[in-house]
Amino acid sequence: MLKTILEKLAEVTNMDPLEVAIWFIILGIFVWLCKEFKAHHQKNKEIWNAKNDQFMVNISKSLSLAYQSKSDPAKDQEFFNSVFDCFPLWSSYEIEEVKVIIEDDSISDHEKIEKIKDKLYQQLINFSDENKKLKEIKSGLEAVDYALNKLKDLVLPIVQALFTLAGVVISYVIISIGDNITLSSIRLFSLLLLILLPIAYIDFFQKKKLKSNSILFIILSFTSLIFIVLQNNSYFIIMGGAIFLSSLLCLFKMGLKVSL
Repeated sequence: MLKTILEKLAEVTNMDPLEVAIWFIILGIFVWLCKEFKAHHQKNKEIWNAKNDQFMVNISKSLSLAYQSKSDPAKDQEFFNSVFDCFPLWSSYEIEEVKVIIEDDSISDHEKIEKIKDKLYQQLINFSDENKKLKEIKSGLEAVDYALNKLKDLVLPIVQALFTLAGVVISYVIISIGDNITLSSIRLFSLLLLILLPIAYIDFFQKKKLKSNSILFIILSFTSLIFIVLQNNSYFIIMGGAIFLSSLLCLFKMGLKVSL
């Protein structure tokens, strides 16, 4: 049955049955990769939504305790404990701001609570505004942005699967044409990094961990890897590797927002 199908397709596509079988295998791998990437993306989305829900619960609890502490000073410590529970969901900058207020001995606990309460309100407002923007469409540009956000869950796994398959094919070509096994292996490893790094960078972007200066280090890392893949001279490959490692180190040291 399968042999008959392959022979019929071979007649229609002007390919021999072996070529048709290879394309079927590639298609099957592509579908499997799409399914796996989609599941991974959905899992990350669920984790992110769970963190957002916990963020809202923690801040709401802290605000409630802030108001209770006005009439009941015994609630002060409970308020500070609830603020500490928010720390795992905050950036290092937000934690540092609250830490400065808490450790300020020149003001009373009541003043500390009022200052922290204002910051909690601002966080709640900012978070609500972000959610509102995703639900409201006010202009043509926002309509496009809304549509892209809706299509992201569908398109991103397909793009990742295409990059992965393309990487496998190019990897085979690189290994086949090189006489120096060591250089071919380095170029192959660089190509794999070119495939994997976009996934990591997209993840950083979605989690809002990238600083404004990170784009320079990202461009340098991609450029140096492409340079390595296209080179066959060991000196140039070493130079490209040094640039890549330096750009990656600078990205992690200066281009990422640290969160606890």
